[in-house]
Amino acid sequence: MRLYKMQITGLPEDYFGAPYEDPEDGEIYRGPRDDWAPEGWVEHVDEAIQYNGAPWAKSSKAEGYKFFWPSEKRTYLTKQAAESKAWAVRRWGGEAIVLEAEVGEFVEVEAAKRNRQEAKDLARAEKLRAKAEMLKQEARELERSAKQPDWDF
Repeated sequence: MRLYKMQITGLPEDYFGAPYEDPEDGEIYRGPRDDWAPEGWVEHVDEAIQYNGAPWAKSSKAEGYKFFWPSEKRTYLTKQAAESKAWAVRRWGGEAIVLEAEVGEFVEVEAAKRNRQEAKDLARAEKLRAKAEMLKQEARELERSAKQPDWDF
C-alpha cells in the first residue's frame, strides 16, 4: 500500500517580513507577514463560499480573508489528492513536492505489540548468548592458564 504527503519546499519572497535580529542568539530571522495574501485570494475565497459553502473559506473570510497554506501534516491515500495540495501551493506562488511511502501490511494492534515484544526478547536473548559465549571463552582461557605452571621466580 502506498501513502502520499505534500511537502512545501519554497515560499514566495514577499511572503516574509523584514529581517530582524533575535536578541538572545543574535541570529537574523524573517518571519511570515500576517497580512500577506496572494493576488486573487479574496476572489477565490468568495467563489468557494458562493459555489460550495466551503467551511475553510467561511473561516478565512471571517478572519479578514486570512491566507493559509495547505497543511503538510496530512497523509493521503491517493497521489492525486497529494498532487492537488501541491498544485494549490504552486497556484499561490510557493513550491511543493509530493512524497510517497510504501507501507506494509496492517495487523491487529495486539498482534503488532506481541511482534514488537518478541523482537525485543529475541534481541535480548542474542545479547545474552553473546555474553555467555564471551564468558565461556574467558573461562577456557583461565583453565588453560591454570594448567600451565608459573615458572616466573
